[in-house]
Amino acid sequence: MISIPIYEAKNKLPLYIRMVEEGESFQITRHGTPVAYLVNTEGGKDTNSIDKFEMVMQHWRDKYSDCFLSQEEEQEYFEQPRQPSQIRHIEDFE
Repeated sequence: MISIPIYEAKNKLPLYIRMVEEGESFQITRHGTPVAYLVNTEGGKDTNSIDKFEMVMQHWRDKYSDCFLSQEEEQEYFEQPRQPSQIRHIEDFE
């Protein structure tokens, strides 16, 4: 999927529509953040539900990538022994 800035999509929309009719799909961004997808709805190369799901998942990965652990980090985290909580009570500071 090709990523294009919103201003470019606005200025070249007829070109992108023709490309979508031929089966291409686009991710439209504002300041680098994905805000919309331009995809084929009928004719040409149809996008099936798995492709749509993958587009949504990719959007979430791009937008929230800093919130998730990689598979290696996740495995390492769950293999570590649990430590007792370090919560302090107000009485500890008096």
